[in-house]
Amino acid sequence: MSNLGDYQKMTTVAKKVGGPKELTTIVLTVGFVGGLAVRTLSSTVGPKVKSKLGRKLKRSVRTKGAPVAFGQVFVVTSDGGEGGAVLHVGDRYQVLEYDGDAILIAVVGDPLSPYFVSRAFLCSVSDFPHGGNGANP
Repeated sequence: MSNLGDYQKMTTVAKKVGGPKELTTIVLTVGFVGGLAVRTLSSTVGPKVKSKLGRKLKRSVRTKGAPVAFGQVFVVTSDGGEGGAVLHVGDRYQVLEYDGDAILIAVVGDPLSPYFVSRAFLCSVSDFPHGGNGANP
């Protein structure tokens, strides 16, 4: 059993391109050109992606005519727990994202956050507005 597998592959490739100096030149050139391409793409495409993500994150959720902005802080008015989240009176949380009835919240000061909970749960334990049609928060 040989422990020279990678070395043998490297020497075979070096022979095919004309020797170790040529292989080193190829590797450095490809790395340099690849780095320039990544740098160019990140400076041209990056701001566009950041702008689109920013707009998407700033959207708001409709709840019976009243918009609830992502990141808005709500206050817990009664104790309760669901999905690993245990909320007590006075706790505060932010809405991070939602998917159907599941809402991702971050409890302020809870190192185990975030948690997925239902809209019905949030409505029952806090000042979270009740949903209109039940599809979204």
